[in-house]
Amino acid sequence: MLKQLIILAALFLIGCAPEDGNIPMIQPADQKVPAQEVISESRELTNGIHFPVGTIVQTTASGIRYELPAGYRTLFTDVAHEDKLPIVWIGSAIGGYSCVCSGGGACTVIYTQQGGYGCLQSDCTGSCTGSHSEDPDTRTNGAEVSEHQLVGIISLETEELAIGEPRHPGHVLPEYQAAFFALPEVRAEIKKNYDFAYANYELPTLVTQTEGEPAPDANYVMLQAHIYGVSFGMLVPGNTQELADVFPEEFMADFDPLTKNGFSCDGSNGCTCVGEKQCAFGYCVWTCSGCSKCTLTVE
Repeated sequence: MLKQLIILAALFLIGCAPEDGNIPMIQPADQKVPAQEVISESRELTNGIHFPVGTIVQTTASGIRYELPAGYRTLFTDVAHEDKLPIVWIGSAIGGYSCVCSGGGACTVIYTQQGGYGCLQSDCTGSCTGSHSEDPDTRTNGAEVSEHQLVGIISLETEELAIGEPRHPGHVLPEYQAAFFALPEVRAEIKKNYDFAYANYELPTLVTQTEGEPAPDANYVMLQAHIYGVSFGMLVPGNTQELADVFPEEFMADFDPLTKNGFSCDGSNGCTCVGEKQCAFGYCVWTCSGCSKCTLTVE
């Protein structure tokens, strides 16, 4: 009898697949999402994107609706144009995750600590597909909600560039970091701070080009900065008193352009992150990538 029940349960759960392939679909039924809850600790939504503490999550007929706490916003892209360079935009504090059945019946949203939100077969006679959506009231350019994909959650605490580690970190998926740093408001802040740092010094191609070189006989330090809660490094002149009076010493480290010593990248759950240079519109920053979540530290 027990063997028969196990076989029936397996047949009941087959066919539910996530859109990105990273969310386990076959999970115990007791992992169903509560009707409404307030997140008391950071929780993974999917792909390493985490809900901040205080997020309100509500279930709907075929998915969830979430509202981020004050000071946080979503970051979306348009998956209908994946053949072009990614473009991202800052959305509202409201979004959703839904499960669509390809046949008759319906799917049920579930949550697991290992994979975030996913879909349970329920009485769906086809396959289940999970997808993220932007708040219908804030979608841009008249695009369908289903064409929008969540690629990050950012913090409005630092809409201007700040030095050090963010108190309320944001997170952008690695493949969309370049698009994030290309946002007009982000690149304007980076330019403003580079112009300040190099006001009395030659701006090297190392800072302006992907394959640039340092200025002859120049010393540099890596400065830890963040905007919208997303951390990165900026290369500024070293051994300068005017900058030392402005930028805290604990967030600066000598940088060797050849070895790239000066900052480290730590990944979550044993994953290895690597340093990466991101350049947009004439200015470059240093970031970490390779994992769903990386932490940059100057050293």
